[in-house]
Amino acid sequence: MNDFKIQDLTPKSPKSWIIGVVITVLILLGDEALGRIYFYSLCASNGGEKIYKTVELPQEYWRENGEPVFLDEKGVNKVKSILNDDYAFHTKQIKNIRLDPQIIGYEKAIKDKQSGEILATKTTYYYGGGWLINSQPFHVQRKACPVGESGNYAHFLKNIFLNQKNNLSTEEAS
Repeated sequence: MNDFKIQDLTPKSPKSWIIGVVITVLILLGDEALGRIYFYSLCASNGGEKIYKTVELPQEYWRENGEPVFLDEKGVNKVKSILNDDYAFHTKQIKNIRLDPQIIGYEKAIKDKQSGEILATKTTYYYGGGWLINSQPFHVQRKACPVGESGNYAHFLKNIFLNQKNNLSTEEAS
């Protein structure tokens, strides 16, 4: 006859329980912790705006209230305008960000069409969490960096393209 005996695999000591819990937590949340660390290091080292040159634009680029015509009425989104005649706007996805498919990067560049000079770049990263969070049935909100004003594309454009009229009055006042 076959005598099968079920072996008791229950840990006998508290140390074994602690090691078991640590291993379980690392399996479940380890990629989340490592992903966040990598995401924040990317943000700190490569994220944000790099403005190499600002441009003073004449009055036809500005509304009477001082807001640029190259942004929508809310001042949030870039719209096709006379700005597109002289400047090229490119966006490229940054590929091969480690082995973490949950981190996505985009670099926006503004280039002077006449000189070929890059005026500025803006790099934004998005992180979607680890495998455990993404296996849930609910929507996972991605984290982005930079955040706040520095994460705003309209703010970025306003830092590059300046109102010539405002700069003249500031210089006259000094």
